[in-house]
Amino acid sequence: MDKKDLGESNELSTRETLKFLRLRALEQAVIAYLGQEALKKKKLERVLDLALKAIKQTLKVPIGAIFELMPDGSRLILKYGYGWKKGIVGKPTGYVLNTRRSVIIKDLNAEKRFGSFKLLKKHKVKSGINVLIEGVPHPYGVLGVYSTRERKFTDDEVNFLQSVANILASAIKRDVDEERMKLWNENLEQEKIKDEVILSNIGDGLIVTDKDAKIVLVNNALESMLGWERGEATGRRFSEICKIYDRNKKEVPLNKSPIFLAGKGVKIFTKEIFYQRKDGALFPVAITTTPYKIGKDIKGSITLVRDITQERLIDRAKTEFISLASHQLRTPLSAINWLSEMLLESLVNQAKEFPKTYVKEIYESSQRMVTLINALLNVSRVESGSIFVEPKELKLVPFIQSILDELGMLAKAKSLDVSVHCQPQSLKVKADLDIMRIVLHNLISNAIKYTNKGGNIKIDIYKKNKEILIGIKDTGIGIPESAQKRIFEKFFRADNAHTVSSDGTGLGLYIVKSIIDQVGGRIWFESREGAGTSFYIALPKNGMAPQPGYKGLIA
Repeated sequence: MDKKDLGESNELSTRETLKFLRLRALEQAVIAYLGQEALKKKKLERVLDLALKAIKQTLKVPIGAIFELMPDGSRLILKYGYGWKKGIVGKPTGYVLNTRRSVIIKDLNAEKRFGSFKLLKKHKVKSGINVLIEGVPHPYGVLGVYSTRERKFTDDEVNFLQSVANILASAIKRDVDEERMKLWNENLEQEKIKDEVILSNIGDGLIVTDKDAKIVLVNNALESMLGWERGEATGRRFSEICKIYDRNKKEVPLNKSPIFLAGKGVKIFTKEIFYQRKDGALFPVAITTTPYKIGKDIKGSITLVRDITQERLIDRAKTEFISLASHQLRTPLSAINWLSEMLLESLVNQAKEFPKTYVKEIYESSQRMVTLINALLNVSRVESGSIFVEPKELKLVPFIQSILDELGMLAKAKSLDVSVHCQPQSLKVKADLDIMRIVLHNLISNAIKYTNKGGNIKIDIYKKNKEILIGIKDTGIGIPESAQKRIFEKFFRADNAHTVSSDGTGLGLYIVKSIIDQVGGRIWFESREGAGTSFYIALPKNGMAPQPGYKGLIA
C-alpha cells in the first residue's frame, strides 16, 4: 500500500471513529434528556411521544413502535408509533415477551426463530430490533424499531434502545402508581364522605375532640342542640362554647368535665346533666364520653349526646298521671269505705229509716271512679289509633238537644240560659255518633260546670266556606292567659278550674282534641279570664271519613 492509500485509509478510519463517537454521544444525550423529562412527571403520553421522536432522529429508522401487552396477556396492540399501521403484532414481539431477551432481526427472510410474521412483511420490514419494556407484575410491552432495507444493527444500538425502554418502564410504573394512588385517594375520599354523612346524620349529638380537648368534629344533631355552627365550634375547646351543669344546675368544674376526664383515660356515662346553648338556655342531656387511642396513646375523646328534654316531659307526665289517678281513685274509695261503714252501723243498730243518702253517696263515688277509668281507656284507644270511625247522617239540632236534655238538671240547678241557634235549621253532617256525643257532651258539660249561676250558654251551628262549625260560648270563669297554651295537654287543669271543681281528670279536652284531629277536623278556643270562653269545632263539609279500627270510644 503506497503512502497515498495509507493516508486515505487512516482518514477514513478517523472519520468513522468520529462518526461512531458522535453517535454514541448523541445516544447518551438522548438517554439523559428522556430521563430528565420522565423525572419531570410529565404525562406518560408525552414521554412516549418524545421517546419515539428521539429514536427516529438518532437511529434513522423509518418505523418505530411501542406495543402494549393486554391485561389478559393474549396479545399486543400498538400504543404509540410512527410508520406502523395499527393492528395486532406478530411473532418477534411475542418471542421477546416469552424469552425476556432483546431480538435483532438481521434479515427477516432468513429468520428461523419465529413462526409467522406476515404483519412485518406487510410493512416491508427487512431488519429490526425488539426490546422488552419491563413492568410489574408482568411486562408492559415491547419497544421496536424496523428498517425496510437490510441493516446490520449493532449491540450499541440495542443497548441504546434498551436504555430508552428502561426509562419508559420507569415512567409507565410511575404513571400506574399515580393512577393507583389517585384511585386509592378517590376511594378514601368517598369513604371519608360516607363516614361524614353517616356521622352528620346520627340522631344523637356527636363531639370528637383531640388530645388538647379541641373540637375536631361535631354533627348536625349537636349543631341543632347547641345553636353553634360547625365552623364556629371546630378548633375551639368544648368548654369555650358550652358550659356543663350537674343535676342541681351547679356548674361542673373544668377538671371534672367528661371530656377532661376522658383525656385521662376515664370513660364517662351520665344519665342527666345540663348543657348550655349558645343563647344561654339550659337543656338536659345524657352523655357517654369515651377516650380514643392509637396504640396506647390517648389521642382525644368521642362524646355521644342525647337530648332528654322529651323524656323528662314524659317522665313528668307519668308522675302526674300516677299522682292524679291515685288521688282521683283514693277519694271515691275513701268515701265508699266510710259510707259503707256508716251503712253497716245503721243496719246493726236496726235504724228505722234506711239511710238512702249513704247509698246515693256510694253510687256517686263509684261513678266518679268509672268516669276516670273510662277516660283513661279512651286516651289509650285514641293514642294507639285503634278506634274505628263509622259516619252516619246526623241532624245536628236534635242531636245537640238530646245532650242538653241529659245535662238539663245541672243547667237548671244553676239557672243557666242555654240556647241553640242553627242556620239552616235542618243542617246535617256525616259523623260518628259516639265520637260526636263524647266531644259535644264534654264541651257543653264544661260550659255548664264553669259558668256561674244565672249565666248564659249559647250554641251556634252554621256553615262557613267548606266546613260546618259548632261554637259553644259561655259567660263563665274563663281560662287564665298563662294556662291557655296548655289547655289541651293531658292531665292539665287551670288553677281557677280547681277552685270550682276538684274532681276533674284533666283528660276531657285532651281526648276531644285528639279525636277531632284524628277525624280531620279542627278545634280552637277564645277566652278571657272572668269573661267566659268560646270553643269552636270545624268539621269538613263532607263529614268525617270512615276509618277502620277494632275499638270504639266509651261514651
